[in-house]
Amino acid sequence: MKFTVLGSTGFIGRRLVLHLQNHGFEVETPPRDVEDLRGKNLGHVIYAIGLTANFRRQPLAAIEAHVNVLNKLIEGADFESWLYLSSTRVYG
Repeated sequence: MKFTVLGSTGFIGRRLVLHLQNHGFEVETPPRDVEDLRGKNLGHVIYAIGLTANFRRQPLAAIEAHVNVLNKLIEGADFESWLYLSSTRVYG
């Protein structure tokens, strides 16, 4: 089974990648600045991109990470499932 973890360098994403790899799953970790995922078989996507630090002082940056980037990446992507995973409220 294949997983694509977006936000794989963050606190949660990094641990999620290790967990999936330790259980024998194939894991893709596109770079943080990936702009387009069209034409790639992504398998099961876990979206862990977000803004946690200073999200109250940077509301537009939080919207960019949690909504706009998501919208851009999901458009035209080939995936089996898409899990939106956000921890921002944990830090609030």
